[in-house]
Order: sequence, then structure tokens, then C-alpha cells
Amino acid sequence: MASAAVRLAAREDAAAAAAVRSPAEAAAAAALSLSSAAASSPAPYKSGAGEDAWFIVDDAAGVFDGVGGWASQGVDAGVYARALASATAAGVRARGPTGVAAALADAVAAADMLGSSTAVVVGLDAAARSLVGCNLGDSGVRVIRDGAVVFRSVEQQYSFNFPAQVSAADRAALAVAEPLSFRVEEGDWVLLATDGLLDNMWEAELLRLVAEAGVAGKPAALAEAVRARAVELSQRDNYESPFAWGAKQAGVQYPAQGKPDDVTVVFCRVQLRDP
Repeated sequence: MASAAVRLAAREDAAAAAAVRSPAEAAAAAALSLSSAAASSPAPYKSGAGEDAWFIVDDAAGVFDGVGGWASQGVDAGVYARALASATAAGVRARGPTGVAAALADAVAAADMLGSSTAVVVGLDAAARSLVGCNLGDSGVRVIRDGAVVFRSVEQQYSFNFPAQVSAADRAALAVAEPLSFRVEEGDWVLLATDGLLDNMWEAELLRLVAEAGVAGKPAALAEAVRARAVELSQRDNYESPFAWGAKQAGVQYPAQGKPDDVTVVFCRVQLRDP
């Protein structure tokens, strides 16, 4: 009986302590974090690493798609994309996740090699329970909650298949990047992806794969499943892919099929921060 009484008193003490938490302590206890993983592969027809790049640092992540058109000039735009990814990651380590857009701007200012790239970066403002960042080009962000896409970034293109992009010769292009800010909840999935995914997979298929992962799904397994499916769809004939549909809407000739490309997928699960 004494032991039970002690346990009951301990629970009451804990409840009382929780009730008198300061607002700052209560916010810290409810703060969120990101559990993240990436999966990436070059287009099936490429022998090298491809032009995509990505980073994950603490509660921030980003994907970059080096513009393949540089290859006709003998330039590997993947070198530029990877430089942006590496420098942005370093900037996040110094500034924290909420400084991810500023870290990208610093990276763009420092990179001086040939090439150009799209970029999408996000960081978690844990206390405010918000996702912040920016998007330039045709990579993108999706936030998935309870089986539905509740937030999507806006694709930026100068014309069909000609995405907004930043380079050492046009650093000012970053000024037109879409600012990102969206409230997130525990259990949300945050997807960052290059157009190798978005040009080949409709949202219904993406949501099916997320649903298959279930509430216990792991970011690494989901990222790989989505990447593999995107590669499969990119090589499919007799398939009106999002890219083929977009070409039709733009009056551009393109067959009903997928679009082989580099594919990079980052999945982040929003969760309560460990105490």
C-alpha cells in the first residue's frame, strides 16, 4: 500500500510541475523536429553522378537540380549544384535551420564556377511549428497530412521546360525565389524533390506510396520507394506523365511517356523533439 501511495504522489507531483511550467518551458516541450532521409539516382542514360544534389542538416534540407543544358558546352552543372548544396549546409550549421534561405543566398554569392541550378530549401522553426525557406525553379516541396497534400510550392519557369535558375552569372535570379512559410503538425510528411520526380509521378501515386508506408513509415524507406517508382515511371511508354501533360498544355510536341531524368527525393517526418 505504501508503495502505491508513493507512486500516486509522484504522479501528482509531476502533474503539478507540468501545470506550473512557464510558457517558454511549455513551448520547448511541444517543439517539433524533422527526421529526414534522401534517395537519389542519375538518369538511366547517364554514366556519371548526374546533376542533382541535396543536403540534410539537423532540421533543414534542400535539393538542387543542375541544369543539364550546360553539357552541350562541356560543363557539368552538377558541380555547381553540389557546391550550392555543400555551402548551404555549412551556412545552416552556422545560422540554424531558420536561416536556411540566407544560407542559400550566401552559397550563391560564393559559388563562382560555370553552371546553373534550381534550388529549394526548407528549415523548421521548431518553436513556431512552421516550415520556412524558399523555392526557385521546378523542383518543389509538398506537405502531406492525413492522406492529402496540404501545401505545395509553385513551379517557376521562364517557359515550358525552362526553369528559373541561379548561376554565378545571374545571382540576382535568386531574388524572385518563392518564399516558403507553412505551419506543420506532428506526423506531417515534408517532401522535397527535383523535377525527375515531379515530371513523372502524379500526386495520386505519391499519396498512395505515402499511405502504404503508414504511420510507422521511415523516411529512408519512403524516400527510396518513391525514387524507385519515379525512375520506373520515367521509362514508361504509353503513359501521360505530368511532363507529357504539361507539354500538351504548352503546345509542345512530346510523346505520351515518362521523362528520364535524375531523381532526388528527400522525405522529412515532423515529430516531437526528444526531451
